[in-house]
Amino acid sequence: MPGKAKQTADDGTLTGAVAQRQEGRKVAAEHLQDVEAKVNEAIGWFRRVVPSHVNADQYVGMAVGELRLKPKLAEAAYTNPTSLMVALSECARLGLIPGDTYHLTFFWNTKERRYDIVGMTDYSGEVDLMYRSGGVASVHCQVVRAEDRFYWQPSMVLPEHEIGDDGLAEDEVRGPLRAVYAYARLTTGGISDVAMLNRGAVMRARAKAKTMEFWGPEWPEEGPNTVMMWRKTSVHRLWNWVPHSAEFIAERLRASAMAARYPEALPAAKAPAAVIPLAGPKALNGPEAPAGPGDTQPPEGASGTAQTARGRGNRGAAARGQQVHAEGCVRRDNHAAPEQCEVATVVGHAPEDEDE
Repeated sequence: MPGKAKQTADDGTLTGAVAQRQEGRKVAAEHLQDVEAKVNEAIGWFRRVVPSHVNADQYVGMAVGELRLKPKLAEAAYTNPTSLMVALSECARLGLIPGDTYHLTFFWNTKERRYDIVGMTDYSGEVDLMYRSGGVASVHCQVVRAEDRFYWQPSMVLPEHEIGDDGLAEDEVRGPLRAVYAYARLTTGGISDVAMLNRGAVMRARAKAKTMEFWGPEWPEEGPNTVMMWRKTSVHRLWNWVPHSAEFIAERLRASAMAARYPEALPAAKAPAAVIPLAGPKALNGPEAPAGPGDTQPPEGASGTAQTARGRGNRGAAARGQQVHAEGCVRRDNHAAPEQCEVATVVGHAPEDEDE
């Protein structure tokens, strides 16, 4: 009989544990349904937020799918739905994909005694936004390890980086992480500044992170996402130096379309002012040099006008190779007679001073 009583007690304990788990799953399912309902109800908001190339219905479906894949995330969202909606709104505004180019994570807020959900843009998402801007042709990002051949100075356009075994060496052979860098080739043909971070800079960025979920263990140990986080840190630094939004190219296209539709609204280009070049290299102390091909002869009376001015000042202007307007004076719109010019024009050649 005692054995039977023990068996009954064990059966009762096992039954109670199973029932407790089932009850927990039921509550979690109810919480998930509540969170899903809140996300689905916000479809109108997401339609106003997402860029034109993103389908709001598909976006909501992907967000709900991410919550179903991560029950702990859904439970945190149930306790703090506002932080979830803020993160999803930011992801929607950027036109990224929840769980792919934009990650939802949560941490315990000790001050508020609740979970807060935080959105993190994946480095591939930031690269995607750079490409979408239309100003970036390619983005390059590499980690540097201890056994790599590497040389960099701030005066260099790009670093010199060679990986052993013709670039195919395994990470274990290359050694622990040492640095990371990123740069972009622009559609204009130029190269952006290099976002170079040594190990100390990366560790400082790691220390500021709200969660260590993706960073992994302390250096030099590495987790499955450690290299990704190093790359993300460098690309995020590059982010501020290059075009990175869909609005950038959208504004360019809008301006081009408006210019094509309303060309009369564009400001008229100003015609270049008429310029009379100097006649030749012997304009200072000798007879006037013969005009070369394309040289313009000075108008009648121009030499006489030049003689009424300060000869030495005019001769200095000619020595400096300055070309001036044919009218001869910056006040030419205020008077008609050349003799009224306060500063004579240097045209043709500078005459010899009478006292020389």
